Amino acid sequence: MLLNSDATQCQSNADCARFGQTSCDMEKHVCRAAVSPRVDSGQADLSAPDAAVSCQGSTGCFQCSPGTDPEFLSACTDSTCIPFDNGRLTNLNSDGTLKPIP
Repeated sequence: MLLNSDATQCQSNADCARFGQTSCDMEKHVCRAAVSPRVDSGQADLSAPDAAVSCQGSTGCFQCSPGTDPEFLSACTDSTCIPFDNGRLTNLNSDGTLKPIP
């Protein structure tokens, strides 16, 4: 197996210290890149012990006002995922390849 998706990387933020600026996602027990809040946004106090994760939402998204490209790309949304019904794809063979063009 190349990927062990059941692996527990951490139980606390201290377990993630070896990866640099990361914090522990307590629900999934994996280390995630810590998102640093911006002082000018008024969102967090950098002197607070958990300041590096105060802008991190419950799913790992950035919940403060984004101001940089990485913050915009990882910003929290209120969207939901609706899986695509592959049965609607009528031009595919059973193995997923395309049928020949007529």
